[in-house]
Amino acid sequence: MAVVTGSILDLTAQSMANREVEIIFQLNALNTYSVGSSAGRVIPTEPAVVKPASDGSFTVNLAVTDSMVNVGWYNVQVRWLSKQHGSGLIDFPDWRLQVPSAGGNFGELVTGPDGTAGGSNGRIVWVSQTAPENPRKFMLWLEQEPGANPDPYDARNTGLLKEWQ
Repeated sequence: MAVVTGSILDLTAQSMANREVEIIFQLNALNTYSVGSSAGRVIPTEPAVVKPASDGSFTVNLAVTDSMVNVGWYNVQVRWLSKQHGSGLIDFPDWRLQVPSAGGNFGELVTGPDGTAGGSNGRIVWVSQTAPENPRKFMLWLEQEPGANPDPYDARNTGLLKEWQ
């Protein structure tokens, strides 16, 4: 098991004021571990349900997906419990949560439906003085210090916009 942390704001980008939700993590299919002392151990698809704290933060223990026999990931659902916001309504974002043995932050582990980091939107612009580690086809990179006031004398701030082919 690995610890995944995050915030409901990673999923909804809305305030948690007067909202009550559950986040449901469910393995995509029954699986088994392929390595280590857990090799051959069956990992069921029983969902892990988490209620975020009042500030929206959550912590959940999930099975490590990078050592499974078949490619594994968690599907993510958000169930709204507040009556004024459609109690029982469930959102099914088309995301995959892949969990390494070290765990990590939800926002850094979630991928798009095709398994690509950052989702399926290939027109995202990476603003940094260093290139992205895993660029996708057609991803844009603005070679610039991020923020409202970049240093105009820093030679690394080229202002060049590059696109991966």
